[in-house]
Amino acid sequence: TEVLIAQLNEAVDAMREELDQREREVLRTRGLVDEERAIRSQLQQRVRQARDVGDFASTSGETSTITAEREAGVLAEDNRALMVALSDFLDVYYPNASAEGAAERSKKSRSSGVPLLAGPPPAGVRSLKELLEALVNLSVLRPNDPYLNIGRGYHEPHVELLVRAHLAVRHPKDGRLIKLVDFHK
Repeated sequence: TEVLIAQLNEAVDAMREELDQREREVLRTRGLVDEERAIRSQLQQRVRQARDVGDFASTSGETSTITAEREAGVLAEDNRALMVALSDFLDVYYPNASAEGAAERSKKSRSSGVPLLAGPPPAGVRSLKELLEALVNLSVLRPNDPYLNIGRGYHEPHVELLVRAHLAVRHPKDGRLIKLVDFHK
């Protein structure tokens, strides 16, 4: 009988362990259910908010596509205005190296008292405006590899101006390559 009692006690202990394990599983499952309910509630709230925004757009007579097109138009217009302002600035302070430009530049320098670019770039070399345009185009068209090979096509003082002003950086391994600084990062 003692053996039978010992076996029964072992069975009771095993059943208690199994019961404890089941209770832990129930608690873990309850936690997961509570977490799922919270996530579902948040998702439903976001769906309601999205519907409200959709209702607002449809009641105002505009769809999200029309709104996006309007915003893109505004951004394009702002971009054009900034590019015109940059072009005007560069025309005044960093004009092309033509003979007319040199005479006009010396007149402006004397009249305004503002020292302009020290010397004109050699013939056949691109202007600062063209350098900036090429850098901007590369950063938009090839964002993963926006480096421009400056070689002999660009005036070195223009490149140094951009590098020293922290507007452009040189490639870490090849000094002939430059790119615009990522201001948005």
